[in-house]
Amino acid sequence: MEERTVEEKIKALLAQAKDAAQEPQSHWLLPHVINVLEAMLDCLPDQKALLGAAGALGRIVTDDYAFSESPLGGELLDLVTEIVSQCDPRFRRVSGEE
Repeated sequence: MEERTVEEKIKALLAQAKDAAQEPQSHWLLPHVINVLEAMLDCLPDQKALLGAAGALGRIVTDDYAFSESPLGGELLDLVTEIVSQCDPRFRRVSGEE
């Protein structure tokens, strides 16, 4: 199975967030999540800007513990973790292959 790119993951999560926002009683954080995901797409391929947007997304998602523990919240936090590990040199893995 082919692994999706960060851009593909952002687009998929954006679609999920937009769908969830259409539900009655949708979570109040969803409009903010959607705005940041759209901004992330605009940031590509600028890793520094993407990293900043990922930080904002992480803060938004963790503003509500229940949301951060939801399936969508978990996927959003996984995306944040992936972006930080790829874009922030302080968190890049050290390997003997480099």
